[in-house]
Amino acid sequence: MSDFPDLTAPSLYDHWADDVVRFCDTDQAGHVNNVAIAAYVETGRLMFDRQVIDAVAEGLEGEEFHAILANLTVNYLAESFWPGKVRVGTRLIKIGNSSLTTAHGVFREDGRCIATATCVLVNRSGGKSAPMGPVTRERLAALLP
Repeated sequence: MSDFPDLTAPSLYDHWADDVVRFCDTDQAGHVNNVAIAAYVETGRLMFDRQVIDAVAEGLEGEEFHAILANLTVNYLAESFWPGKVRVGTRLIKIGNSSLTTAHGVFREDGRCIATATCVLVNRSGGKSAPMGPVTRERLAALLP
């Protein structure tokens, strides 16, 4: 049993990024392959990082916040094919002492969820994980569902 909400529900996500299904994303059977799905999740995660997490870290005084990817878990749910587009929904779903967890849903143009993922990002300082400061935690907590 997961502690996470239903990651296949588009209503969970408050941040969206679009990506294009490329021909090179397919395998010999014509299906979008698992590496491409991970790349779509990466697009969603990096756009979320750039547009949301960077805003959290802006203007922090006396606190460092530099998150790096520590874990990526992908669940493949349905087939998808070229040509097409996908939308990647992203949401912060958990805050730890030195980490945060984001959820991602990858949706075809017809709205079908083809994959879900979670990413654990760890705050680093001096080459190792470091606890997040109180202002960082407060700003991140405002993003939780």
